[in-house]
Amino acid sequence: HGLDWHPDIEHILATSSQDNSVKFWDYRQPRKYLSILPCQVPVWKARYTPFSNGLVTVMVPQLRRENSLLLWNVFDLNT
Repeated sequence: HGLDWHPDIEHILATSSQDNSVKFWDYRQPRKYLSILPCQVPVWKARYTPFSNGLVTVMVPQLRRENSLLLWNVFDLNT
C-alpha cells in the first residue's frame, strides 16, 4: 500500500502491504528485507515519526472497529 523513507538513514525504507506486515528494507540490498513487523490485519500506511525511532501504522479499517492507529518502536518491534 505504501512506503516511507527513514528520516535519518537515507538508504532505509519501510513498506506497508496487504499481507499484514510492514517490512524494512535497505535499497542497497533490494532482494532481502532487514526485518518484518507482523500485524493482525492489512496495513494501509506506515510512516516514520520525526524522532526517527518511531513508526506509526494505520490498519485497513475492519468491521470490528479495532484500534487502527498504532505507534511502534523500530528498535524493538515488540513495543
